[in-house]
Amino acid sequence: EIYTPDYTLSLTTLFRSGYGHSMLLCLLAGSSGSLLIFAMGMWLEQRYMMIAKLCSLVGQETLWILCLHMFLYMFFKTGAELLGLLEWLAKALMVFGSLGILTVVGRVVHRKKRKTEV
Repeated sequence: EIYTPDYTLSLTTLFRSGYGHSMLLCLLAGSSGSLLIFAMGMWLEQRYMMIAKLCSLVGQETLWILCLHMFLYMFFKTGAELLGLLEWLAKALMVFGSLGILTVVGRVVHRKKRKTEV
């Protein structure tokens, strides 16, 4: 056990924390979720190729989505409140609207970048 003025590090803190019952269980849950996503992607590729291609297209623009989605969320949320949309519809618009817009923006930027490189 290592003692510092603000924190005590021991085996119990490695396996137990305030985030849940067990750090090991959280690690297991996160790993299982990742494996489930991989398996679902393989299943989609085998059965529904068009949906898999769409997921691939969106997946190629994850940096754009990660960096800019919160700005679009603000605009969509404000617009949904002004229009008086239902909460679930507003959330769906925020998620799918930002995915669509940022995927298109990323594709356009990549296309222009490839043209200037040639």
